[in-house]
Amino acid sequence: MKLPSDVIKKTGPKPGPAVAVFAGVHGNERAGQLALEALAETLSPIAGTVFLVKANPPAIERNVRLVNANLNRLFSRRATPPPTYEGARATELMDLLDRCDALLDLHSYPETAAPDAAEPFAICEPDCRPLVAGFDVGTVVGGFAAFEDGGSDGYMHGNGKIGVCVELGAIERTEKFVDLGIDTARRFLSHFGCLPPAPPLLPRPQRHLRLTAFHKKTAPDFRLARPFRNLEPICAGEEIAAENGRRLVAERDGFIIFPNDTRPVGVEAFLLAAEAT
Repeated sequence: MKLPSDVIKKTGPKPGPAVAVFAGVHGNERAGQLALEALAETLSPIAGTVFLVKANPPAIERNVRLVNANLNRLFSRRATPPPTYEGARATELMDLLDRCDALLDLHSYPETAAPDAAEPFAICEPDCRPLVAGFDVGTVVGGFAAFEDGGSDGYMHGNGKIGVCVELGAIERTEKFVDLGIDTARRFLSHFGCLPPAPPLLPRPQRHLRLTAFHKKTAPDFRLARPFRNLEPICAGEEIAAENGRRLVAERDGFIIFPNDTRPVGVEAFLLAAEAT
């Protein structure tokens, strides 16, 4: 199979799994891209095959989230891809992922309320917890695939494989999180034997959350009640936003994820999560 564009293949001298590391699914999330570029220069696998993938080159070149469509909603074989660059690219990348045993997808997120306090976290399903337990992140969120189809990690999970997304931190503080991206990728590759064992982290518990709500913006007048931080705790009954003349309130105690009232109608405006059992 011919590799898609902007894919670097590195093969170790010993047999092993095929794994992929994505960055730039959203073109303005720079920390993962810089981490990938550093890995491309220094990575020497001891086993298996590693694919380093700049996922959305046109968006990366323009430093924009997307060109025509959100690539991270198009990793699905259940629907006809849109006739856009991202639609064709999703098909190319799914063909590559079908050859792989595991995926790490590096992202960042807007954190205008408190960018210096942005908290990196992992997104995955429970079967990936042994893997992400070795990552330097304090929070793990699951349940995305049940609310929204088409994520890269959800595509892998749906095919019985390992798929993990790591949100490295605030888009507004790219340089702060590049080293975490490199370290996370190396720990991911070590887990699969592509690199020697990674040095252990200081012991600390990880908080596990599961999504409980996924709110898409339905009207141009959607406004958050206040500037929420990502993963900020919220209380039952607390007002989250106003939209179409009604108040949106939390039904239970939990945490808010990706609060954003500037995105277009039809796009997620906030997610809610609760402690996982």
